[in-house]
Amino acid sequence: MPQRLLDGLQCHCPNRGLGCPVVLAVQAVELHLRSGCEWREEECDQCHQQVRRAEMARHKDTTCARKPMA
Repeated sequence: MPQRLLDGLQCHCPNRGLGCPVVLAVQAVELHLRSGCEWREEECDQCHQQVRRAEMARHKDTTCARKPMA
């Protein structure tokens, strides 16, 4: 598909099914997923569970199976 056609296309974030409401330019999807999507799931570095990026701090403080003891 010619680049000029792609430049005008918009799409939903691939994490729409998880709740992300963002609609963005096709060429911005990769950047959004890498650095901006709070609905992206990431692996907890302590218990290795998949957790939504926006919930990671709360997960580590409350529900992480390997949270450090105080």
